[in-house]
Amino acid sequence: MIKDPGPVDQVTVTLKELLQIEHCPRAWRTLDLYLVRGGTIATATAAGGAEVRIVKVFNSGKKEYVEISNRGSGPQEMSGWSVSGSRGDDRFYFPNGYVLEGGATVRLHSGEDGVDAPPGDVYWTTKTVWNNDGETVCLWDGEGKVVSEYRY
Repeated sequence: MIKDPGPVDQVTVTLKELLQIEHCPRAWRTLDLYLVRGGTIATATAAGGAEVRIVKVFNSGKKEYVEISNRGSGPQEMSGWSVSGSRGDDRFYFPNGYVLEGGATVRLHSGEDGVDAPPGDVYWTTKTVWNNDGETVCLWDGEGKVVSEYRY
């Protein structure tokens, strides 16, 4: 079994080690743990080489966006995937056929003056969505599992 490494900024777990963790899908190749304001965030690398995670939440007045990157080498088909926050009922659903290529980033804009230039910029809503006092933003896969969390 993997031992607790103590307080560190990042831990990379090999496939052999990962298969020893209970309840962990065998399709994952690595598991990255990130320390953010005292909490942890877990993201997974998919078997096809995609590694999709929320990397930024920009919330300044009435202009907002969530930045999602695929840091892996392979594409991620995101039909049915969604983004939501912990302090509201707003949820963005990626359209059918949307693919986030390996190395690519997408910004989901909300509020005023959002940019709509797919595939890199998608204007979701004119409504301000993200809480000014902070919250947790989640990226959900098509099966309803949290793929990435970002706290601000």
